[in-house]
Amino acid sequence: MSADADGIPPRLSARIRADRDRLVTHFEAWLDRSRAPSGALGRIARGEEALSSSAERHRTLAWLVPAVIVCSAGLILSAILLSLPITFGFSLDGQTVIDERLKLTWAHLLTPFHTHLNLIPILIWNRMAAVFGTASSTPYLALLLATHVGLAAATTVALARRIGSVLAVAFGLPLVLLGSAYFNLIAPWQILFTLTLLAGLVCVWTSIERERTIKRQLVVATFLILAVLTSNLAVFITVALVLWFVMDGRTNQLRELVPAMVVFGLWFITWGRTGLGADGSPTTLASVLAVVPYTALGLASGAGGMIGLGPVAGAFLLGALAMKFRPPKPMLAFLIAIVAMFAVGALFRYMSGVEQALVSRYITLVAYMTVFGILAAGYSPPVRPAVALVLSLLVVIGNLVTLALALPAFLAT
Repeated sequence: MSADADGIPPRLSARIRADRDRLVTHFEAWLDRSRAPSGALGRIARGEEALSSSAERHRTLAWLVPAVIVCSAGLILSAILLSLPITFGFSLDGQTVIDERLKLTWAHLLTPFHTHLNLIPILIWNRMAAVFGTASSTPYLALLLATHVGLAAATTVALARRIGSVLAVAFGLPLVLLGSAYFNLIAPWQILFTLTLLAGLVCVWTSIERERTIKRQLVVATFLILAVLTSNLAVFITVALVLWFVMDGRTNQLRELVPAMVVFGLWFITWGRTGLGADGSPTTLASVLAVVPYTALGLASGAGGMIGLGPVAGAFLLGALAMKFRPPKPMLAFLIAIVAMFAVGALFRYMSGVEQALVSRYITLVAYMTVFGILAAGYSPPVRPAVALVLSLLVVIGNLVTLALALPAFLAT
């Protein structure tokens, strides 16, 4: 056996190197342990890590559980609706879109439809028609219900992170089971509202933090543009955001709304103004005189529908709130926007009579704009959690009864 340069046999030299490596490893491990807190301090450090991990799990469950509850309720309702022999089809507006607006030309995409810019819903229905055809409205209804459930679940998550889990469920269940707004559950074209509200929810949530990072600013600007390209409901979401930012000392956030305003303004100048007289002139004396009764009926119907009852109950609710409730500024901004929505609607819909304000589809808009105001303000109603849940269940029952009474008119006999 030959020796190395130091006269040590190779086998013994290898053993020495292995022993040295083990000693180095043990020494480094000892150094690491010596740097870490020992004894009571070490136990405290490990305990803090465990508490941090437990707190993170708790925070996740605080929004995940309400979302699962609301989503499950919505999926059950959707499955029931899809299983029923609903004969409503695409509805009048939806059928018009199918017949006249599915070709992808700029005229079809940008020409106002009842004064609305509906570019994104038309694009979606064009792709749906290419895949599923237009013989059956069921795939389109399934998509509507999916966006309905997604909107309610996402709103519930935002509320849970803002005002707590129990109140989030108390608001989320009536939203996902909003049977008083039954038209928005059976008419596939009403996807123009759910998509606009989804984009609006993102804008509201991203606007809450006063520290305006580039990412937050881009999200608000982008999603508000998407809302504008979906329906004119975005105009009133924008009005609410403007009022919120001004009333709450957030004027620096107004610039985030400018891109959407520019997009809408350019569309209105080039295409939108051509649809102003489609449903009646907004400048006639009749339309102006319709503003007050139309707005009053719309507000009463919306408030009553939110609680599962009719416009009479809504009028009493509004009266009681007007005397007792002073909403925080962000919430007030959205409530003012609701009033503006009906006032402007009166100018363009008066020819159908002021009773047009009572149609069920507007209840969804009133409900979500109100909840967006609660979300923006971080407002927690002064009620005990158990009371909030009981009231929520009563509202759900009222809504489901309304839906059950309305559905037979749309079912095959």
